[in-house]
Amino acid sequence: MLDKTIQDNSTDSVSLINQNGKYGFLVAAKGAAQFVSNPFVGVIATRFGYKRPLLVGSIILLASTTAFAFGSNYAFLLVTRLLQGLSSAITAVSGMGLLASNFCHQEERGKVMGFAVSAISVGIIAGPIYGSLLYQFLGQAAPFLILSGMIFLDIILQLITFSVDKGLKDHKFTSLCQLMVDPLILVVAGNMFLLNLNVSMILAFLPLRLIELSNPETWKLGVVVLPASIGYLIAGILFPRITKYVSRWMGGLYGLILSAITLFILAFLKSFIGMLIDTTVLGIGLGWISTSMQPIFALIVDTRHKKVYGNVYAISDMAVCLAMFLGPMIGGTVLFAFGFEVLICSIAIIDVSFSMLSFLLKNVDQMQPIADIDSDSEKEANEKQPLIKFSDSTKRWRRTSSSSQVAETISSHPVPRYMDNLSGIERLFDEIV
Repeated sequence: MLDKTIQDNSTDSVSLINQNGKYGFLVAAKGAAQFVSNPFVGVIATRFGYKRPLLVGSIILLASTTAFAFGSNYAFLLVTRLLQGLSSAITAVSGMGLLASNFCHQEERGKVMGFAVSAISVGIIAGPIYGSLLYQFLGQAAPFLILSGMIFLDIILQLITFSVDKGLKDHKFTSLCQLMVDPLILVVAGNMFLLNLNVSMILAFLPLRLIELSNPETWKLGVVVLPASIGYLIAGILFPRITKYVSRWMGGLYGLILSAITLFILAFLKSFIGMLIDTTVLGIGLGWISTSMQPIFALIVDTRHKKVYGNVYAISDMAVCLAMFLGPMIGGTVLFAFGFEVLICSIAIIDVSFSMLSFLLKNVDQMQPIADIDSDSEKEANEKQPLIKFSDSTKRWRRTSSSSQVAETISSHPVPRYMDNLSGIERLFDEIV
């Protein structure tokens, strides 16, 4: 009788929190704002540089985080959540762009960006348990005010080191539409979408499942999602070391299948310990997908799009934001209408179905990168010659000795493919000058 009363109270608590899907909409609001803002933030950063948008984004983040400490009604929290999404878009795009523009050597750039991504992982791990513990023992305002203090210190450091940077006129971009019709890029982006869709579902609705089953203490609501992040980090350390034995496309395939199996099991688990074990394995599967797909993403760009990464990063980030937006929004409605079991099993079925598309990536590892037109050796050779000439054998522009030869070459040879757009014209102009 007591167990039934607790279960009824827990069910009432879930209904009160969700309120016909409102909880899902609140969680999804950040992803929606970030998804819509990303293209505009990219344009702003390109025109004004990275440091000013980064500072503005940090200020907006400070305001939204402080507002969360005192928010109480749904409308206020929704607006605050939208501002948080806007600030996340600005800081993410500007921060990664700032690293890319200041660290040009590929090896060094990879290291510093790896540190940045690791910091995000630490935030994912520490966030839920940090918030739940401080909320239970110190109240609603404590976790947000502490974060606000840290953000304020970060803003002070930005102001101390601030200097106006120029727009990114020298960066080369591939058409976003051109990349989005590349089937291999779409498959990899789809894997990243499903990876983050799984994460968004677990973060948003597994705590509600725990409330529904046992009416737990607040700290457990954060701890229950912690193992997924730990498993993710384990995968990030382990699987890049075994690519000689398991190719990357197979890693993506196996990761999706492993994630689907653990989701099917999770849908019917009722114990807290069982959830911890299952989400650890789920995190390993999700990490396997990420560590396999990210290198393939870069390799496809190298082999099919001449090593341009700006818009490719936008596609990847938009896939993440779309998953974080659609997951809680649709998931909240499905949870209210059909229950947790149907929601999680549906995601597992989608994972298995999409995993078959990984076979399209089977030959990506054997692709050879496109020769870099601006390689260091070619630049050194070009610097010794005054003008340019187009060569039939290589289909590239080469240096020559007189302007008459340039005119003759341009009139007698077809315009290269990259001259079909404005960036190609600017590139030719820069070489002539």
